[in-house]
Amino acid sequence: MATEPRRRPKQERSRERIDAILS
Repeated sequence: MATEPRRRPKQERSRERIDAILS
């Protein structure tokens, strides 16, 4: 709970980057 952000997990952030690169 205190380790990950309150909005989205760390994996989700990496996924957004990958999605942008794949796009």
